[in-house]
Amino acid sequence: MSLNTLDIKRLFQALSAHCLTHQGTSLCLEQSLMANREKVNGAYRRLKEMMQLRSSEADLHLRQVTDYTALLDQLELGELLVFEDIYDLYQSLSALFELRKSILRNQKIAPMLSEDLLKVNADEAMFQILALSFDERGYVSERFYPKLGIYRVQKTEAEQAIQKELRRLIEDPAVIPMLQEVLYTVKNGRYVLPLKVHFKRSFGIVHARSQSGETVYVEPISILNLANRAREAELALEHELREIKIKLCRHLNQHRSVLKAFLVLSAELDLLHAKAVFAQNFDAHIPIVLNEGVVQVEGFRHPLLELQGKVVSNRLFLSSDNPAILLTGPNAGGKTVALKSFGLVAVMVRLGMAIPADSGSRVDFFDPIVVDLGDQQELESGLSTFAAHLLSLNRALEKSCRGALILLDEPGMGTDPSQGAALAQSLIESYVDSGARVVCTTHFVRLKMVSEVDPRFLVAAAQFEKGRPTYQLNWGEIGASHALDLARQLNIPPRILERAQKLMSAQELKLGQILNQLDAQRALNTEMNSKLRKKEEQIDKDAKRIERLEDRVLHLQKGRKDREHSVFLKRLEDLEDEAKGWVAELQKRPSSQLAGKTLKQIRGLLSEQRDKTHRVAAKSMGIDEKDILPGTTIRHSVWGVGTVLSRAKQKAHVQFSSLRVEVAIKEIEEVLESKSAPQNRASKRVEVLQKSVSLKGNSNSCDLRGERVDDALKSLESFLDSQMLSKVPTVFVLHGHGTGALKKAVRQWLKSCSYVRDWRPAEQHEGGDAWTVVELQ
Repeated sequence: MSLNTLDIKRLFQALSAHCLTHQGTSLCLEQSLMANREKVNGAYRRLKEMMQLRSSEADLHLRQVTDYTALLDQLELGELLVFEDIYDLYQSLSALFELRKSILRNQKIAPMLSEDLLKVNADEAMFQILALSFDERGYVSERFYPKLGIYRVQKTEAEQAIQKELRRLIEDPAVIPMLQEVLYTVKNGRYVLPLKVHFKRSFGIVHARSQSGETVYVEPISILNLANRAREAELALEHELREIKIKLCRHLNQHRSVLKAFLVLSAELDLLHAKAVFAQNFDAHIPIVLNEGVVQVEGFRHPLLELQGKVVSNRLFLSSDNPAILLTGPNAGGKTVALKSFGLVAVMVRLGMAIPADSGSRVDFFDPIVVDLGDQQELESGLSTFAAHLLSLNRALEKSCRGALILLDEPGMGTDPSQGAALAQSLIESYVDSGARVVCTTHFVRLKMVSEVDPRFLVAAAQFEKGRPTYQLNWGEIGASHALDLARQLNIPPRILERAQKLMSAQELKLGQILNQLDAQRALNTEMNSKLRKKEEQIDKDAKRIERLEDRVLHLQKGRKDREHSVFLKRLEDLEDEAKGWVAELQKRPSSQLAGKTLKQIRGLLSEQRDKTHRVAAKSMGIDEKDILPGTTIRHSVWGVGTVLSRAKQKAHVQFSSLRVEVAIKEIEEVLESKSAPQNRASKRVEVLQKSVSLKGNSNSCDLRGERVDDALKSLESFLDSQMLSKVPTVFVLHGHGTGALKKAVRQWLKSCSYVRDWRPAEQHEGGDAWTVVELQ
């Protein structure tokens, strides 16, 4: 009855892939379930803060934090660390201090995480000593420890003097014959020359000999004092470095508890960061968590199946009114996956993980979570399959209580079906009576039908369409087991299947037929819903295209009106200037002929201004709506002059040039001319006559010959788009005769196109049936 049957370890492995540190990964793989709802909600508040920190792109510096647990253990044992380890620990501590600063800078969006960090008594002085002890290259700093510099200089000067003397010796003609090789080297920490063996006594101190015995390595007498000075400086340097190391290790050991707390907190923050990345990658949301035994999850996607790219979202449901869920349907139809999903969401809540489901989901705190998916350990102990199964069911009974979640895979199987079903029903009723929530899979007809008499039981069917599972749950429906269908797919001989069907009782056959009919009806409903959705999508697409077209037309109309207004203003300014000129001329030299000309110009200006003023006044005063009848010529505030085609309450359909537009009555500025209904019909006859003599040309023709149907329809749609923008009333489409497939597809498509007012096969003088004539809106 282990939670491992819910694939928890695989979930931990998937989550650990997002950890940035070794300690975070270790914590992820070993994390345990939280003990109560308060801890869960606290974990979720912290997760929300971490998700907000990620959204704000705060740098948490987690990658630079290494696991220095072993170094702390060495310090606790009193061991001295090497400088490389001390520097690595300093680097990790530096990253932790930067992490601390980054979160504290964002305290408003991460108050709980800031509080967690402030609980660690971080000593800035501890960090500063480490920071000052090393230079930018990672070496112990001579600036902070000046004696190091003195000893290093003394050693370097002595070594340089030694090397200078050795170079002089190997270049001395008197010494060269003594040398086995013309060079100097270091043996046992001393500078030496490689001499031939018979010259060793008269030259200096022998420190080593070659394997052949022909060469001895001699320290010349002339460098002994220099070598001793270099060695003294080296010993002093080593002593100073050891003192520094002891001081730093003692300092770190004094703050060992703080360093350990920092490291633990870094692991927790790394795991929290991994959970935030998981939530982002899986579009997961933080659920509502109470203590009422409720599960209300929409669109749950099993994260491990989603990683494999074959997930189907499902609804998960449990409540006080329906504390027992019976999952029915065929084998390999998704029942066990759905069963595990209930367990997985309950476990993820107790791990403080976001749920891969729709926002607003609710998963209450469950404890204990009891799972029986077949216990292999009991089988290995020598028990029979059914005995092991009964033992698991009995243990579940012992753990059954308020707040428990019990998950059972086909309880009662492995024995006589009637007895097994009765036993399973009795056990489930007992679990529910104790206050537990129960989810189980079953093939027993008795259990499938218990929801009809006990409202506490709710059934769900694993969907089965066209002989194959879809892994979708249909709530409130009973699913057939489809054992014979599955056997047929696995190539069981037909005679076996026919015999099996004959052996089934009439009641069983009738129930199977009813369930199959329900499956078929459900599949049909699904298909119809799919078609309706596609239709709605097409309608939305057409509406958006029309909206774009209308916006384009409005833009063009506005541009035209703006241009006209600009021209009028310019002319007004010119006339005003001209009038001023004539007045000035009259004042200089009065003349009746000149006065008459000036008066004519001014009257023209006043007449034009009077027309403009009249239209504005008409708009401000309003119009008599009774005058707006079919056939009336009106002026619209945007579309300009048009003819009313029909009128309905506060709207009218108006023909503006080649466009037919529905406008609001209040948008009509002026009634220019009122016509009777017969005159309107006459105008329509004139319009039809005008359309009937539309001429075919390259600009209003579209040749689709030679294209495949799909490509041809795309070309036609693009062509009609451009023609509508150009306000062309009639276009000609050439599809040819061929097999007739393209012609049929084009004319069928035109029936549903929102651009088309009407279409017809072309007359003989227009090219015949190889052409289609299209009247646009």
